[in-house]
Amino acid sequence: MKALHLVLASILIFASAVHLAGSDQAFGIDTLPVLYSDSSLVVEADQAAPVPATSPRVQMFRLHLREGIRGDFSVDQLLAFVPRSGGVVESAQFSNAMVFLAGPLSQGQLAEWGIDSTEPIFQVAGGKGGIVPKTPVLRPEVERFLSISDFASPEAFAWATQNMLSSDPFLQRSAAYKLGRYETKIALDVLQKAVRSSKVTLPNQEFVIQIIAADGSDHALSILKSIAEDKKTEKPVRIATIYAVRDVVGGMKLLENWSKAADVVLQKTSTKVIQMSRD
Repeated sequence: MKALHLVLASILIFASAVHLAGSDQAFGIDTLPVLYSDSSLVVEADQAAPVPATSPRVQMFRLHLREGIRGDFSVDQLLAFVPRSGGVVESAQFSNAMVFLAGPLSQGQLAEWGIDSTEPIFQVAGGKGGIVPKTPVLRPEVERFLSISDFASPEAFAWATQNMLSSDPFLQRSAAYKLGRYETKIALDVLQKAVRSSKVTLPNQEFVIQIIAADGSDHALSILKSIAEDKKTEKPVRIATIYAVRDVVGGMKLLENWSKAADVVLQKTSTKVIQMSRD
C-alpha cells in the first residue's frame, strides 16, 4: 500500500472538488501521530504575543509557557512562527493550548523562510494544526500517547481503539489515522464501527471512510460497499463512501452497478462520480 498520507492527500483533493463536509477540516492530517513525528518539543502555552516578522511568509509569536509536556524544557518563553500558507492565527489561540514545536531551526532553515534572527526560533508543527486546545479529556490522552515507547505495540493499538469513540474530535481523528497505519482486518473493523457510530463527528466519519479506502484491500471495499448500501446510514456518510469507492481496486465496477440501482442515493451519486472520473 502507498504511504497513508500520500493516498489520503489524493483522496482529499478529489473530495474537495465535490465539497464533501470533511474536505476542509481544521486538523487536516495533522493528527497526534503526525504532530508527534514532526515535533521535538510539546509545551502548554499560557499566552502568546505577536512579534514583527522579517518575512511576509510567516506569523511570529512570543510564547509564554506554563509547562513542558515533551522534550527539553528549560525556558519560560520562546519565539515560534506559523506559516501564513495555513491560514491566519490569532494570538488567543495559543492560550491554554498544547503547542507542538519543531526546532530550534538552524540559520539555514530560517533563511529558507526569510527569517533573520539571532534568537532561537521554533516552528509550530503542522501549521495552526499544531496548536491544540487543552481540554479535560484531551490532555491526559495526549500524555498517555506520548508515553508509549513502541507505537507498534498492543498498548498503542489499545489507545487508538479506545479513542476512536472519544468525545473529543481531535482524539477521534488521531485514533483513526493511527488505526489506518496497521493495515489489518481488525483495524478496519474498528474503523467501520466508527463510521456507523453517532459519537463520531461527520467530518471524522468522512476521514475514516477515506482511510478505509486508502487501505485498498478487498476487505476495505467490502466495508465501503456495506456502508454505502445501508439505507439506515446517514445520507452524507453514504455519499462520502460512494465517492471514496472510486479509488479502490474494483471500485469503478461497483460504481457502474450502483448507477443502475433503484436506490436513489446510490444511483445519482455513483453516476456523478463516474462522470467526474471521465472529465
